[in-house]
Parts: sequence; structure tokens; C-alpha cells
Amino acid sequence: MDSTTNLKDLTRRITHTLAGRQRATLLQETRALRDALLSTPEESVSAWLTGLRQQPGSVNALCSAERALAVVVEDGLEKSLGEALDKWVDQTDVDWIEQVSGEAEEHRQRLGLERNYPQLVRLYGRTTTVLPCTAIQVRVGGVPGPVETTMLWSERGQANSDPVALAISLAEFYPTIDVVPGDRPEVFHPGPLDRYHPERFATFHPGVRSMYSAARADGGRMAKGEFLQEELQRLQRTIIEDMNPLVMELPHDRMADMPRLGSAPAGQAGSLGAHLLMWVAAGRQIYDLPPELVQRFRQTDVDDVPLSLLKYPYDSMYLYWGPQPDLELEPGWLVDGAYVQSGVEGVLQMLVTAAPTDPSESAWWPVKGEPYYFQGFERDTLGMDVGTAVDTVLASELADLRQRAAAKGMDVDTLIHDAVASGDIDPTQVPLHVEDVSSRTAGQEIERLTRRHATYVAALKLVINGLCYLTAYPDDSAPEYPAGAPEHLIKATSSTDFKTAKSARGRLAELGYLPVHLCGRELMSQPHPNGGDHHVRAHWRRGHWRRQPYGEGRALRKLIWVMPMVVGATAEGEPLGHLYLVS
Repeated sequence: MDSTTNLKDLTRRITHTLAGRQRATLLQETRALRDALLSTPEESVSAWLTGLRQQPGSVNALCSAERALAVVVEDGLEKSLGEALDKWVDQTDVDWIEQVSGEAEEHRQRLGLERNYPQLVRLYGRTTTVLPCTAIQVRVGGVPGPVETTMLWSERGQANSDPVALAISLAEFYPTIDVVPGDRPEVFHPGPLDRYHPERFATFHPGVRSMYSAARADGGRMAKGEFLQEELQRLQRTIIEDMNPLVMELPHDRMADMPRLGSAPAGQAGSLGAHLLMWVAAGRQIYDLPPELVQRFRQTDVDDVPLSLLKYPYDSMYLYWGPQPDLELEPGWLVDGAYVQSGVEGVLQMLVTAAPTDPSESAWWPVKGEPYYFQGFERDTLGMDVGTAVDTVLASELADLRQRAAAKGMDVDTLIHDAVASGDIDPTQVPLHVEDVSSRTAGQEIERLTRRHATYVAALKLVINGLCYLTAYPDDSAPEYPAGAPEHLIKATSSTDFKTAKSARGRLAELGYLPVHLCGRELMSQPHPNGGDHHVRAHWRRGHWRRQPYGEGRALRKLIWVMPMVVGATAEGEPLGHLYLVS
């Protein structure tokens, strides 16, 4: 019998002995396994440990055997199983578990939780890597019982200990150890188009996708912002259903110093979800503005552009310009695009989105929320130029919030007390304290709105320039499937056979690929205006949109872009010329 087989045989005997509750025999077999581990070549022990990762029942039995042996070797005269496996355990992993377990216990005491608040150490291990243990988790609550009812307290990635050896070493001190074969499962599975907010939002709110079919089948009603009450209720329920399991998988030790936002993150997600469904109902249209075009937009003034001149190819669409390093909506969140909703007659809505510099931050939406900036323009402002309309809407919003912030909150406790006294409420169902925080929330919103407004105005310049561009040059964009989409499926979408084309489009959508309108083709074909060697320092000359008279009697107006340009002097002393893009 080779040494690895001997270790396997001893493991089976321990498992059977444990099932028969033969304590004396269990100690005998456990000592035999310990002695075998001390005398077996390291490569054979490693092979034995690797095989055990796929046998959680055997690992549990060895942990129980370790606890039984630890009781009789406390005098230190003989080694335990864990001590025999010291070479496969990194002490830094053990120290980390001890530290965060203590922090979890302190948290329980601070909260004054009297009920049992057990801890679970979960170890993830994979078999085809130099690093044998990919993650260690300390989880709390719900044990004994389904592990799904536990919440993640803290996590250590890429640990160096063998998960089985670490589990056995910890068994004496932690009653519940869980070894999971393979890698730590991903909570989210990013799609190929997650750079665009609609797809990114659906990735982190997977339940919302279940409402897509209803949005597409409603005949365009949602695209116009016409939601039934039950649809809004379903959306909010879906947001909550997405939130609850995710909260259990976020490291709670990181939440200790975070501000408590209550239901605000769910409300924010609900607003974003409504805009997403409006976008879905309008055909999932994305317009991608290339960096060269965005650079020129940022040097083009739009304050004097009348909102009434803008045209919209769809009732709802998403304009994407990519994260702008100097436009931070909140710390670590860069504005990257905007939803434009024009389906309701006499109403224009713009919602600027932001992308986190650290992609993992999107997973924290149930706790931190997702920043965005929304403004709606109605009939009284749609006749104004952009600059006046933005200032008017902001002033109105701030006035309303200040009024709410100054209002005295309701004395909810007194109302509840009166309801209990009258028998309208069961006293056993009454919370200890309920506070009306509407005025405080309004104050926070004023601070947030004021702080984000400057960034929004800069982002709005990109939105309005994009809309002006689509208004003036509607043919300078074409829908294409992005790079990375399977070529054979893209080709099949052009098939003359309806079923073949429909099937290919469906399959591409399942893989996460949508056709995207790529803008600026004519611009890209024109010479760049900042060529030549400059004798003086070059600088941008700002662009603007000209209202060009046309039609009978030149009574009508259309937008013409006088593009910004880099000006200076060429080697011959000639100024660089203007560049006009003609519709």
C-alpha cells in the first residue's frame, strides 16, 4: 500500500468510527493518521489533501476527530492533526481569521444581540493552481442551518493555506468549518457591453431583466413613461429581491463606518430601473460618441441653443461618451453617459449616469446607492435656451426642497401611541421608535444636488451637443454590433430568411450583444484641424451651434456646427482654418 492510499484508508476508518460513536477507537485511529502524516512524504500528503477537497463529508469527520483529539492532548505532550499539517497552513491566514472573528463578536456585543450569533468559517479551494485556497470567509448568523442564511462578515482573497489543512487546524477553535470545492462563485457575471449603463445596471440588478418582455410588449406605452401602478410596484419588489441576497454577500466589516442611507439606495435603483425599462420599450437604442467627437463637444458652447430645435430619433435612448476623468459626480464615480427621454409630449428628461473607477463598487449599490443626476424640462422651460432652462429647473427644485427641509416632521410616535390606545394597532407589532426623517432627507438632497450640479452642467454640455449632432446630422451614425460579437452570427442577422436573421439576433442578445449606433463617421473622415508646426502656443477656439436660416423665405432654422479648433500659427505663418461640418 503506497503512502497516499494509507492516508485515504485511515480517513475512511475515522469516518466510519465517528458514525458509530466509538470514542476510544476514534482517538486510536486519529492518532494513527497523525503519526502517518508526520512520516509520509510531503508530496503524498499534498495529494491526499487535494483529493479531500472534493469530499466535504470526510473533511467534517476529520475536523470532529481533531476536536476529540485536542481534548486529550492539551498537556502538549503529543501533537494534534492540525499540528501535523503545519507545513500546509500559512500562519497569516490563521491570524486573520482570529482577528476578524473577534471583530464580529465585538460588533455583536455593540448591537446588544442576546440571541446566539454563531460564526462560520468557509474555505474555498481549487485544485489547478499554485495557490490552493482562493478565499477565506468569516460568516455569521444562521448556523446551524442553511449556509444561505448566513451573512458574510469579512473575506480574505488568495490565501496561501491548503483549505483542508486549514480547516482541520481551525476545528479546535471554530465549531463550524465549511470547505467548498472550486473557486469562490461570482455573485455577478459581467456582460460584454457593461461599459454602457443600461447593460451594467441589468448585470447588477438581474431581476430587472425579467421585466424586459413586458416593456417590449406594451406597444410603446412604457417608452412614453406611462407605467401602471402594478408595474411600478413590481419593479420595486424586484429591486428589493435583488438587494436582499446581495446584502448577505457584502463584507459587513466594511459597512461599520458607512453612513446609514436606509431605503434611499433602493429608491435610487427604482428610479434608474424605470428609466431602463423606458429605454427597453423604445428599442434599446445606444449612441456611442467616439473620444474625438467628445473632445470637440467639450469645447463647444450650448447655452444659447433653444431646446425647441432639438430632435430625437427615439422616445428613449442612451448617449454614451465614456468616463470623463475630470467629471466626478461622487468620489470614485465618473460621468459616462445619459438617458434622454422625450416620449411624453411637452416633456424632456435627462438622467446623467456615472461609472465607478473601481468596477467592484457597483456591487455595493444596496448600501451606498448609485449616483446619478436627473433633470426634467416641461412646457414652460422647453421654449427656453439650454442655459436659462437648466437654471430655472434647478431653482425650482431647490425651492421645493428648502420648503420640505423647513417643514416640521410628524410626531409619528404619538400617532402610533394613539392608534394603539384606540385598538387600531396591535401593541406587540409596534416598533420602539419611529422618526419622520423627511425634512432631514430634504436637507441631504439639497446638499447633494448643489454639490453635483457643476458636474451635471459640464455633462449636460455633452448631452446637448450629442442631441444637436443627431439633429443636424442624422445620417452620421450607423448601428453595428460591437467588436467581439461572433462574426457568423452578425452575418446571419443580414440573412434574407426571416427566421435565420431573427434567431441570430436573439442569440446575440443572449450573449449580451446589441447593435450600437456608432457616431461621427463623417467627422473621422475629415482632416484634423490642429496640424502643422506651431511657432506660438496652440489653443482651442471654442465652437458653437449656428441657427442657419433655410426654406421658403429663409423662415426656418436648422443647426449647423461651427466646430471648435486648435489655433496657432503654422511654420509658414498662416493661421489654421475653421472646419465646418455640413448637413
